[in-house]
Amino acid sequence: MKKTAVSILLIFTLLALCSCSVLPKAKNGMKSVTNNAVDFRFECPADWETTRNDAMITVKAPKDNSNISITSFDLGKSNQAVNEYFDSYKKAFTSAFGKMNVLSDEETKLDSVPARKITYTNTLVDDKYKSDMLVCIRNGVVYTITYTATPDTYDTNHKAFNHVKNTFIFK
Repeated sequence: MKKTAVSILLIFTLLALCSCSVLPKAKNGMKSVTNNAVDFRFECPADWETTRNDAMITVKAPKDNSNISITSFDLGKSNQAVNEYFDSYKKAFTSAFGKMNVLSDEETKLDSVPARKITYTNTLVDDKYKSDMLVCIRNGVVYTITYTATPDTYDTNHKAFNHVKNTFIFK
C-alpha cells in the first residue's frame, strides 16, 4: 500500500513537471517562441529567424529586414506606472535617435495587463522606419514588443506583429 501511494505521488509529480515545460501547439504556419530567462511565450511565423539572449528575443522576416523584438528588464526599486515610463522612453528615444514622429498613441492591454501602444516613424542615419511599440509593466518588469520595418514593408508584415501581440502570454 505504501509503495503504491509513493508510486502514485511520483507519477503525479512527474506529470506536473512535464506539463510545465510543454508549450501549446502553435497554429498552422506558426511556431511557439519562449526563452528560459523570461516569463512569457508567443507565436510568430514559422519561417521567421529567432535570436535570443537573456533579456531579448528577436524574430526577423525572411525576405526583408522587418523584425519584432521583445525585451524585458527589471525596473529595480522604481514604482513607475506604464504611462510615466512610456513618456520618459519617448523623451530618451528622441534624445538618442532624433525625432520620433508619433502617428498614434493609445492605451491597450497585453495579456490583460495595462499597456500603451505607439505607432511612429523615425530616421536613423539615412534610413526611414515605421514602428509599433507596445509597453507594459508587470510585477516591476518592463516588457516591450517592437515591430520595425521600412515604410514600404510595414504593411506586409504587420499581420505578424498583431499575431505576436495577440498570442503573447505571461507564463
